[in-house]
Amino acid sequence: MTAIIFKKDFMKNKKFIFIIGESTGLECFKEILKLKIIDISHVISSNKNYNLIIRKICKINGISFSSSNNHRINEIKYKNNKDIEYILISIFSNLIIDKKILKKFNYKCFNFHPGLLPLYPGKNCVSGAIYNQEKSTAVTLHKMKQKIDEGKIIFKKKISINVKKETLISLMLKLKFATIDMVKKFIIYIYKNKTIKMYKNDISKKKYFPKYIPNKGLINKDTSFKDFDKIFRSSYSGPFENSWGKVFFIYNKQKKIIFEYNIINKRKIYFPSSSKIIKMKKNNFILAIKNKILAVKTF
Repeated sequence: MTAIIFKKDFMKNKKFIFIIGESTGLECFKEILKLKIIDISHVISSNKNYNLIIRKICKINGISFSSSNNHRINEIKYKNNKDIEYILISIFSNLIIDKKILKKFNYKCFNFHPGLLPLYPGKNCVSGAIYNQEKSTAVTLHKMKQKIDEGKIIFKKKISINVKKETLISLMLKLKFATIDMVKKFIIYIYKNKTIKMYKNDISKKKYFPKYIPNKGLINKDTSFKDFDKIFRSSYSGPFENSWGKVFFIYNKQKKIIFEYNIINKRKIYFPSSSKIIKMKKNNFILAIKNKILAVKTF
């Protein structure tokens, strides 16, 4: 176990730079501003969907703003003042920080990761935990190092997973609330100049999970219901995009993405001999898979 020791001086000698990803990062940013105890010099938005609102908030609060598509972190201009301690905090961002940047910030760089480290590092770990039918996951705060999600661990906040009902969107909501609490806790620790303990992050313990949806999300008559349900819940993000992928089938050479399904009594359904799909309405279908008949809604 090692520790981080911040300079024992007033908060006016500490400046923060935040990298904001997803809606979770945005909500954390709003809560940090409410604390009114830190000096934020710069904010980088790593998700184009939130650029406008983050830019507006930054303008109101006199904070410099950049978006990831026009910005490199090493181009942030700040005075190299030995009396000022710069702290970089990344929240659910997909930006990769290289060693030169870590060194530039004197390794005072921290990341809030939406997965239980060291078991679930990397991209799409939330879908991975659902797919692996885990009973719990966590938000993990760790110190950044050159290798992704391998820095020493500072805090973890565990969250339960409903193995039979959890979806990507419902679990992301749980993670959002947990992250807001953790971010505020970390900021207050720094504000009070507390010594922050760090623990080993043994990446050799990481679990396998598909980084992207199996079979690119395509299901067919040979897909078992168990696999379908697991993949569907792991990919279900409602109206929002996700980088893991979404479940679909092919009908008349068109891709039909499934956003809702119900199991129905197969004895009442008679499929044409050449097909396992029946079109009901414009976006409603009856779909036969290996051991179930499903009524699905698509878009």
